Amino acid sequence: MKKLLVILTAAGALFMGCTKSKSQANTIKQMVGEWKIESYSEAKTDDLYGASMSIVEEDDSFIIGGYSGVNYFSQTISKKDDVKLGENMGCTRKMGAPEENDFEAAFLNTLMKSDSWKVEDGKLVITAGEEKIVFAPAPKEME
Repeated sequence: MKKLLVILTAAGALFMGCTKSKSQANTIKQMVGEWKIESYSEAKTDDLYGASMSIVEEDDSFIIGGYSGVNYFSQTISKKDDVKLGENMGCTRKMGAPEENDFEAAFLNTLMKSDSWKVEDGKLVITAGEEKIVFAPAPKEME
């Protein structure tokens, strides 16, 4: 009887772990595509410096990358791990004008400390506490 209880407990834990990872992968899958910034609550200017993001699905991961006003950022998230979006983000290190640098620092900080990424009404909404970034689908390139 104890063996059965141990086996059922282990199987339950394994199932819950898989469900969590699949749930994260399904959530991110809804975000796959090209996104252009539409609004940012922390922007101290109307200029959003062309910030954009793309989310691409690979075999066993999602690749998130984009432009933050001066530099490019990227992150790879494994479909198997429960990784917080925005964690361990890499970034190029070019310098821009002071106002561009200020925007970029705030923008990247919001992404890295984000607590919610979701698609609402066809837009990608990222929040970190009271801070909010809204992305609209990027227009398709003309061929």
